[in-house]
Amino acid sequence: MSNNTSTIFTDINSLSFDIKEKADMLHFFTYNDTSETDKVKTVLSTIEEDEVKVEYLRRCIKQRDEHPAMRKRKANERCSAVPKRKKFSVNSTIMPWERENVYYVNPINQSKELIDLIHKGEYVLLHGPRASGKSTRTLQIMDYLEEEGYVCIYVVFGDLTVDVDLFWEKVAGSLKRNLDIKCKEKFKLGKTEPFEIPAMKTLEDIMNVFALEAEIWRYLFEEPDRKVILFFDEFDTLLSPNQKQVCDSFLTNLRIIKTSPHYAIKSVVGIGTFSILNLNTSNRSVSPFNVSDAFKNPNFTEDEVKLIYDEFINEYGLEIDDLIIKDIYVQTNGHSGLVNLCGRVIESCPNKLDYASWKLYEIEKLGDEISKYRTFKRMTDDLKIKDAMILSGVILLRTRFLGTLNDVKITDNKELELIHSSDDM
Repeated sequence: MSNNTSTIFTDINSLSFDIKEKADMLHFFTYNDTSETDKVKTVLSTIEEDEVKVEYLRRCIKQRDEHPAMRKRKANERCSAVPKRKKFSVNSTIMPWERENVYYVNPINQSKELIDLIHKGEYVLLHGPRASGKSTRTLQIMDYLEEEGYVCIYVVFGDLTVDVDLFWEKVAGSLKRNLDIKCKEKFKLGKTEPFEIPAMKTLEDIMNVFALEAEIWRYLFEEPDRKVILFFDEFDTLLSPNQKQVCDSFLTNLRIIKTSPHYAIKSVVGIGTFSILNLNTSNRSVSPFNVSDAFKNPNFTEDEVKLIYDEFINEYGLEIDDLIIKDIYVQTNGHSGLVNLCGRVIESCPNKLDYASWKLYEIEKLGDEISKYRTFKRMTDDLKIKDAMILSGVILLRTRFLGTLNDVKITDNKELELIHSSDDM
């Protein structure tokens, strides 16, 4: 703090300002530009009467409020206070902090069956099409379970390595990052000492940290208990043919945890596309997941689609035929991503939209939006197959099976070998 600032503070404290005015003055000169403060100090030194000093300092504050930069800041504050319009979320997972900014239906009401399975300690597969809201549902369920006292850990399987040890190293790193956050949150809530999690780089490290007698569970819970829920997203990446060893190792060790009372993990949820129901392992008995308990991610109901669009219509002041909303539900079957995609198209439509005009927009605009749709692009990329065996399988499917409802007889040895090899894919 400069000497000039100290001098001004002395004057302010000695003059007859009320408490609020005095605090405002002190705050102003604390953060004021040094050259400006020097000028004020020089002027004050020439003033003998306290009443004049008071009036002068008040004018300094008033001048600040009238400065263009201050007026701009206040205008920005007023703009930020105006609620922003919500948007349609098409491709991405809706994170907890985004829920108020997007058109969103709380999926928890349709998740009771899955939550009940988790409460029972089951290892569950949550499956559904891409962009159908699986991850969004998962995050909402995690919030619900956390409120019940569970520790929920969310891991996303991205690009997996084929090396088993490297795979476990990546999983260990992700689990440790999650646990670090949980321990820091607990410390903020009143723990007297922070907790340092041991190094986690191997499968053995994971087993040691998640053992029920490990110190971390005494730190996170009043009494050590099996209250940890693991969620593994993009679980279908384990099903790639070159991931067989990784998948077998993962499932085998999950089964060890499930069948032992000595681990803090109560339940595991694998999240992915329909393919996760056909786990890629040569020995299906090692899988801890019971396919009969698999939970299909539900699409929006017609009422939920109407709820979303009613909010959208009211917020934007639109006039939209009720038949359009019904048509969107029928055409998309309530698929979350597609319902939102249609909403994005309607945003570019006139304020008043009848059913006939919608059908024209549906043909012209929806095609453009779908071509940009990440899930669609991913599907088309998947068709550009480089693996020779998979490519041969796709060709066989197209040429021999698609388009016929009759039994297809296969006698060619290469084709028979290809069909049998698909059992392990």
